[in-house]
Order: sequence, then structure tokens, then C-alpha cells
Amino acid sequence: MSEKIKQLLDEAIDGDKRIILISAKELKEFATSLASESASRAAQEAVRVYQEEKMKDWKTRKDRRFHNTDLLLRNYTMLKKNVEDAVYTKSQLEAEQDEAEEILELMDSRSDSDLTIESIRQSKIRTAIIMAHIDQMLDVFKAYCEESQDPLMQRRYNVLMDMYIGEYQEETGEYITLTVPEIADKYSISKESVYGDLKIAKERVSSLIFGIEGIPKI
Repeated sequence: MSEKIKQLLDEAIDGDKRIILISAKELKEFATSLASESASRAAQEAVRVYQEEKMKDWKTRKDRRFHNTDLLLRNYTMLKKNVEDAVYTKSQLEAEQDEAEEILELMDSRSDSDLTIESIRQSKIRTAIIMAHIDQMLDVFKAYCEESQDPLMQRRYNVLMDMYIGEYQEETGEYITLTVPEIADKYSISKESVYGDLKIAKERVSSLIFGIEGIPKI
């Protein structure tokens, strides 16, 4: 019945001067229909806004984790050197374990990650724990690339290692890394391919270091 009333109203709006006669029951049904449609539209809009916000939060968190992974890798040699020749007791490591996990969570929730890196560096025990976690995840990524039997994935691992980890030189006690042009020459690829390899490799390592978080279900 409400469809009939809407049709009559539409015709009246279009210039039809007819008198609309409706019963109280029909008017009530029409009002109820309008209220229901309005509520439905409002609910749909609320769901849409919620979905957009949830996707925005997920992307922000994903981007922050990628940035923090890049930060940890760029500071890898400095952090590694910070813990060399240090000796820790089991109780010291256990005492700092929870704190190290909290630092990773802090990096995951804050934007001032440079300050967090400095906080990590100031504690050799904390640095040792986090570096052990990073090394373990790099080993996992290496195994993944090798088992994939995909030459491209294996190259991405090697490019990541050349760029950020490097080879330890006993004579100098330094880790020797390569520049993007040097990596491009080493693998006979373009600099753009090097950057592409690094991006994909860091995305994989980021998921390992901070945990895998899939696209939110909406």
C-alpha cells in the first residue's frame, strides 16, 4: 500500500493536482515504511563508514610495521655491534624478555620509532634479545625463499642481506654492506628491480618480526 502512496505523491510532485485520499491505516503504513527505509539507509552508511575506518586502521598499522622493519634493518649493523663481546646471565636475559616484547609492541603502536631504536640501543641485554629475534626471523625467511625454489625469491633474500646485513669482516670487525648500484651490478639487474626486491622482502620479514596480520574481514 505504501508503494501506491509514493506513486501518488510522485505524480503530485510532477504537477498532478489531484486530491490524494488515503485512510489512516494507509498513512500509518506509509510512515512506518519511510522510517524503516531511513533506518536501513542509516545502518548501511554506518557499516560503510566502519568498514572504511577499519581498512584505514589496518593499512596504517601495516605501513607502520613496514617502516619499523626498515628502521630495524637499517640499524642492524649498529645494533649488532652494540652487543658484540657482551656476556649476560640467564637471569638477566629472562628479566628483560618481557621488556623487549613490549618494545616491539611499542614500535607497533607509536610513530616516533627513532626514539624507540635509541631506547633499544641503550640496553645491551634488550638489544641482544631483539637482535636474536630478528636473526631468527631472517633465518625463517631464508628457509622460505630456498624452499620456494623460485630464483626470484632467492634473489630477494640475497638483495636484502647485501643491503642491510652484509658480510662480517674479521680483519676489520665490521659488517660490509652494498649500495643499491653495487647490488644492481652484482645481480645484473636495474636499480628499480633492486628497490622492488627490497620492498617485497621487507614486507615478508615485517610479517615475521611483528606477526602476520591479515586484511580485516568486513
